[in-house]
Amino acid sequence: MSIKELTPWNWFKSKDIASRKGDYSLLNDFDREFNLMFDDFFRDFDNLRRNFPGTFRQNILENTKVLPKVDIVENANQYVIKADLPGVKEEDIDISLSKDGCLSIKGKREEKTEEKEQNYYRLERSQGSFERVLVLPNNCDADNIQASFKDGILDITITKKELEANEVKKIKLLNK
Repeated sequence: MSIKELTPWNWFKSKDIASRKGDYSLLNDFDREFNLMFDDFFRDFDNLRRNFPGTFRQNILENTKVLPKVDIVENANQYVIKADLPGVKEEDIDISLSKDGCLSIKGKREEKTEEKEQNYYRLERSQGSFERVLVLPNNCDADNIQASFKDGILDITITKKELEANEVKKIKLLNK
């Protein structure tokens, strides 16, 4: 490639410099190396995923599910929150309401599995904690919240209160 071909008045000629066969392009090499780098990077993750034993992979997936499932239902005069907390004991649950209207459900779960057979003994323990925070609407009565726990289901009932009509305040523009 000559300097004449790179001058601006030669840019619009019929032959395209970048697409000619046999031309060496640093940009093409860079593009190829960049693609190979990402291919190698993701190939390593794929190999890592394939090489884990199935039970270990399953335990990793089970332990990442830390937030309890929650259903929220609104009735005419109350909100009902149902949280699914399997394997959690009643004494391990903490429910609190902050001043800014955030309802916090905290808990911890401990599980122990023991298996004794004729030629082996297996003992597995798992534990974890969770916290689910829900922002409550302004019409919730913070003084009238009830909670119950039975068979791994936490029921929280929050009574609605009447809100006062908010006044709309007009703001005038100041001319400078």
